[in-house]
Amino acid sequence: MPVMDGLDATKEIRKHEKLTNSTIHLPIVALTAGVFQNEIQKIIDAGMDDILHKPINIEKLLDTLKKYIPSTQKINF
Repeated sequence: MPVMDGLDATKEIRKHEKLTNSTIHLPIVALTAGVFQNEIQKIIDAGMDDILHKPINIEKLLDTLKKYIPSTQKINF
């Protein structure tokens, strides 16, 4: 991204949620090629909810999306 990366964007979103006492928690899922523990820790520390690794596995992608889509919404995968 031109201005900030995903980690910085996540930190700003989490900061905004906290400052506004938001009752809505926006799920954020990282998509990364990084597999080293220090990279994973940065994602967790930024406040992301989950991690998907490249190359994308469609089954894992769908399982992850299902975790964060409200059960009241009907979505066919």
